[in-house]
Parts: sequence; C-alpha cells; structure tokens
Amino acid sequence: MEQLYALITTEEPAKQDLYIKQAGNVLDFCTYFNSFSLKKWRQYTTLQTVTIKLSLDGLFEVTLLTVDREGEHILQREQARGAYEHTLKLSDIDGDLLGFRLEPLSVGARYLSGAYHGTASEWHDKKIGVGICTFKREKYVRRTMAVLSDFQKEHRWLSVLVVDNGSTLPVQEIPSLRVVHNRNYGGSGGFTRAMIEYVEEGRVDYILLMDDDIILEPSAIERTHSLLSCLKSEYRDSFLSGAMLSLEQPTIQYENTAYWGKIRLHGLGKGFHMDDLHDCVRNELLGSYPNQYGAWWYCCIPLHRIREIGYPLPVFLKGDDMEYGIRNHRPIMSMNGIAVWHQAFSTKISDVVNYYSDRNMLIINNYAAGCSWATFFLAVCGRFVKRLLQGRLMSLQILCKALADYNSGLQGITACRADDKMKEVQACAAASVSFSVVVQAAYAVICSILTYPKMHQQYAHFRKSELSDASFWKQYLHMEGAIDERIHKRTI
Repeated sequence: MEQLYALITTEEPAKQDLYIKQAGNVLDFCTYFNSFSLKKWRQYTTLQTVTIKLSLDGLFEVTLLTVDREGEHILQREQARGAYEHTLKLSDIDGDLLGFRLEPLSVGARYLSGAYHGTASEWHDKKIGVGICTFKREKYVRRTMAVLSDFQKEHRWLSVLVVDNGSTLPVQEIPSLRVVHNRNYGGSGGFTRAMIEYVEEGRVDYILLMDDDIILEPSAIERTHSLLSCLKSEYRDSFLSGAMLSLEQPTIQYENTAYWGKIRLHGLGKGFHMDDLHDCVRNELLGSYPNQYGAWWYCCIPLHRIREIGYPLPVFLKGDDMEYGIRNHRPIMSMNGIAVWHQAFSTKISDVVNYYSDRNMLIINNYAAGCSWATFFLAVCGRFVKRLLQGRLMSLQILCKALADYNSGLQGITACRADDKMKEVQACAAASVSFSVVVQAAYAVICSILTYPKMHQQYAHFRKSELSDASFWKQYLHMEGAIDERIHKRTI
C-alpha cells in the first residue's frame, strides 16, 4: 500500500475553506485539497483501492460520502477513536469525489492527522525534476526554493533546477537543488534550458515546469508523484496540468486548463469557487477540446516525450506553452488539489507584453489543428479593428511591429539575440506615434494576409528542421559544452 497524499490544513483564514471546513463542531474534509478525486484516479491510473487513514484523539463519528452532479451520497457512518482506517474498492463505488466528515462525540476530541493510501495493479516510483525560470525576482524564487527544499527532505524523488535568466542568484551545484545562469531569452529560453539539462542528464522521468512567482501548496507535488507512479499506459504521453488559483482571491480559480479556439484563447473553469463543493465537482468534469494545453505555471511533462516531439518555440514569452501542449496532441490531465496561486495577469499587461501576445498568437495559427488562412485572416483583422476602435495609436504601432516580425519568420526573429529583440520592442513602445500609424498598420495587415501561404510553410519547416533536437537551442543560448562539463564534474 502506498501513501497517495497527506491531508493538509492551513493557517491562512482566507484559504481555510479549501482545506477543512467547519460547521459548528463538524470538520468537513470534502474540500478542494482534502477530497479524493475518485473519477480522475479511476480514469488516469491503475489504482484499485483507496484507504483513508486518520489519527484521532478522542471519540468521533466518521461519515464517508461520495459527491457527484446529483449531490451527496452517504456510504457509511461509524464511530472511531485513535487510529482509524477504512478501505474501499474503486470498482465498488460511484461518484466524482470521495470525502468524509468528522463529528466529535467526546469532550476535547481532536483530529490529529490523516492521509489517503492506495493499492495499484502497477506502481513505479517516478522521479520528478522541477524546472523554474526566473529573472531578477529573487524574493519570489527564493521563497519557492525554500518550500521545495523543505519538501525534498521527505521526498527524495524530487530534484530542482532554477534557470536564472538574470544571473543574480549564486550558481549552485548541489545535485538536489541547482541554480544555473542563462541568457535572458525569456520564459521559452529558461524553460527550454531546464528541459535540455534534464534530458541530457537522464536522471528523472518527468519535468515539472513552474513559474518563479507562484505560491505553492506542496501537497500538489505529492499527489502529482502518486498519480504518475500508477498511471495507465494510455496516459503515458500526456502532460499533467496544474490549475491556477487567484492570489488576490485565493478560493477563486483563474483557470484549470485552456484551449486555442482557432482565433482566441478559451480558459476552462474560469471563476469557479473552489470553496464550493458543487464547483469542485464541476471542475472534475470539464471536457476535452482540440488544441488543449496546460500552462507552464505548473505543467508536468514526460521526459521521453521531449525526446519524441522536440523542444519549444523560441518566442521569448507568451504562447510557448500553448504551442507545445498542442504539439503533444495527447489528452491533458488535471485534478482538484493540483494547483498553484498566481497573481492575475491583468496586472502584467503592457504594450511590450501585447507585442509578444500579438506576434505569437499568429505564429500558433500555423501549428494548431483546424487553423488556416481563414482563421489567420480573422485573427489579424480582428486585432486591427479592435485597436482601431480603442483609439490607442500606440497599440497599432505595437501591432505593426508584431506583424513585421511575424512576417520575418522564426529564422528572422531568432537572427538577433532575444534580449536585443526585447530592447527593440521596448524602444518601439516608447517612441512617439502619429495618425499615420493607422495606414501603416492597415498595410501590415494586408501584407501578412497575402504572404500567409509562404510564411505558413516557413513556420512548419522551422519547427521540423530546428526543434526536433537540442542543437538549435544550444547554439541560440550559447550553451555548447556547458552541460557535458557539469555532468563530467559530478562523476569525478
């Protein structure tokens, strides 16, 4: 029998209802973090039984229940004290979630601890390597590093690599927690560097890509490991996506997974109240869509799959995770309790960010299923009309720059250093602008539409010829020999 994950609590009142709810003296563990995703464990894994183990001080009534769209279904009520254990066969119970409630029956009775355990027909302990990309955000990344370092004390299967694009953290070569310096080639450069490091070392089974400024609940990693260790063969190639909860409103889900709808992005599970049991069930029942992906604030990728499908697009930021998830062309896995808190993206919007968003969303049109000249036409014209109606001339100037660079292809985009390209965009966003930009933008739109067939072939060719292995990225990041040298040092 393996421990799947421990029951957890929090000292933050704003998050409490995600962990243990309290109504009177009853403790409710049928919550976002402490329920058991019955439907998903049955769907994704070879798990056959689940066992609830509790440590109790005093006498309690334990109520076991399942939950689905129709409501709650009581499985059993029994009294317990001290060490409580109850095992259920997954094949014998229906429902989307499994949970329990505790009602104290003796004075001073206390819940002490607990966990879900399970037996699977196949269990292979997987090794996970975390890859974090950071740029001059020492306060945030050090916090995440501290959480992961503490987690590693009891979970030796986890290793951590921080790719520092700003080179402001000291280089660290401890095998379990490393820091390497990297050129500032954005999130795509940092995350790809982590992929290359782990692939060439070959010491892990999965790479968990993670933003530097998240708030992490370590239990998410524990259940990630358990799920991957008993995964069914049909999900061997799938990515596991963690949801994003709002840092400003910590019980609200910003997004579970998302998909590219040919013209714009569609987030799934937006605005769900994860302190509400009904929304916890809804969150487990979100459907699958073409061009679905998991964002890289928390996304676990099989190492072998990187070898098979190649490396991400060199697009600096915005869209690299989208295209890579779409490229994998496998079902995306997700589960309640596998999530991070992240600041709302509305606080990070700028003209520079809009440049990358405009340019890279058009690039993705060349790779996503169902996209064509028609969807490209609608996407380009829609952006132009929207900015024209907004009356912001600078946004049209940024669109001109995005279209010009799009029309140079990835060969043109990567012909100069990515940090120099960022300076170009910043200069464009700071330059003066006149009404003539309306004509310039209209001309850029027409040119991009007319040259679509040629550019479509170029984008397809670049991915096939340059990204199937790490050669392009090693040269682009000027990292030839760096990994081999470190691997040699660790073996002597």
